[in-house]
Amino acid sequence: MLMYWLFAAGVASVIAVSVLDARRARPVASLRRKYDRGTSLSQKGDLQEAIAAFDEVIEHGRDTTGDAFALLVANSMLQKALALCDLGGVDEPVAICQEIDQRFGRARNLGLQLAVCRALLLRAQTLKVANRPDAGAVSPAELLDEIEDRFGSSRDGPILAIVAQARVAKAGLLAERGRVEEALAILDQVMSSATRGLGAQADVIAASVLAQKGTLLESKGNLAEALVAYGSLRVRASRMGAPRIEAGALVGEGRVLQALGRHGEALTMCDEAIAFGSPSHPIPRVYLVEATKHRADALWALGRRPEAISAVDDLIRSARDWDDQALVAEMSTARQRIASLAGSSADGQPTP
Repeated sequence: MLMYWLFAAGVASVIAVSVLDARRARPVASLRRKYDRGTSLSQKGDLQEAIAAFDEVIEHGRDTTGDAFALLVANSMLQKALALCDLGGVDEPVAICQEIDQRFGRARNLGLQLAVCRALLLRAQTLKVANRPDAGAVSPAELLDEIEDRFGSSRDGPILAIVAQARVAKAGLLAERGRVEEALAILDQVMSSATRGLGAQADVIAASVLAQKGTLLESKGNLAEALVAYGSLRVRASRMGAPRIEAGALVGEGRVLQALGRHGEALTMCDEAIAFGSPSHPIPRVYLVEATKHRADALWALGRRPEAISAVDDLIRSARDWDDQALVAEMSTARQRIASLAGSSADGQPTP
């Protein structure tokens, strides 16, 4: 009989715990649905509605305890800050990122540490775009250093991926200040570790490194090394199934090959870049414009001058409805330059 009562008491205890867990699970599930709705709206571009959904999660989860609630609140705050950035905000998303750090900065939960790390990076990126420090006079460079100081020794792949992104961003800041060699050294360090411990983000980070490295090497006149970087980027982007990145790499290769006087190869690369464009998966117009310009230069150098003029004229005609007038003006400038090279063979106006 004693064993029966002990067993019954144990079962009652388990049932009580299960009921408590179920009660906790219900509000978590409800908040999760609100969070998922916010992310879905954000992906569709309905940013104001997304912010409202994230606000519901933040408000309902403010007075709750436990990591499950904290994760939903922290990530809702982060997603809200991202949406505000997309709407052109600076002060409010920066303040939200600061609050994430203040509330969850000492958490041991890896998910919360990741949210804090991402918030620090977003804060740095937002201030970088705004070209100013935050209200506490903290600069983007200081925030990027803080990410490495606080999280650089982590063994968590997603956190290490954010640390790597911060280091790539730091390289960009150094390059802007003319410290190109230091920037390249950081990029090489990140690249050497891009396949170790970064998980699914390894290819994305490596692509970012290669793109920036190619640009910096090209700016230094190290064209052969830049060509290698762009070629590696193209191969990696193809493996990732990232056509826009691959198109950008092809444009870079075409530009460098043209500068090296390898006009036939430059033409091939530019043609391949333009071929990536389709109604369902268009390449960025800036790539299309640059590829067309270098394609025209290559055709001209190869003696195929009517084709060079036609290539620019065709794009000018198709770009008449573009809302980016800077790109349209760039194509017009390219047409005028070709016309000046052609001399009497062109009148400087697009062909009808």
